[in-house]
Amino acid sequence: RNLKQAFNITLGQCSELLRQNLEAEVTYDSIESDADVIELLKLIQAQIYNYQSHKYPPEAVHEAIQKFYTLSQENMDNQTYINEFRSQIEVIDTVGGWVGIHPTLTTEILRKIIGRQDISADKADQELEAREKEP
Repeated sequence: RNLKQAFNITLGQCSELLRQNLEAEVTYDSIESDADVIELLKLIQAQIYNYQSHKYPPEAVHEAIQKFYTLSQENMDNQTYINEFRSQIEVIDTVGGWVGIHPTLTTEILRKIIGRQDISADKADQELEAREKEP
């Protein structure tokens, strides 16, 4: 009973447009029947970040990362820019992406760690793991 009440209170704080968007989500019916407030909050967060679960997931990740990389401070003060920057990182996390990990960069770092430029990423990774196991 308390979960249902908390669910309804949370939903009651949403605008009519946001409620309609939530109800249109694929997972909404099960979230509502379970009165799952945590999942409702995640769904609200995703809507606020303008991510639709019916999108092709790689497309959603790409869009979030593209928006992050095109973020520009322009007329924002420093604090506003930092807040926007952090918000963009949260959006990327929400849609299942991440920033800063790229295969090419990882390979180059591995090659520098083991001191060989003529080695593939897989072999560099294997060699590094072998070195870590050595006494």
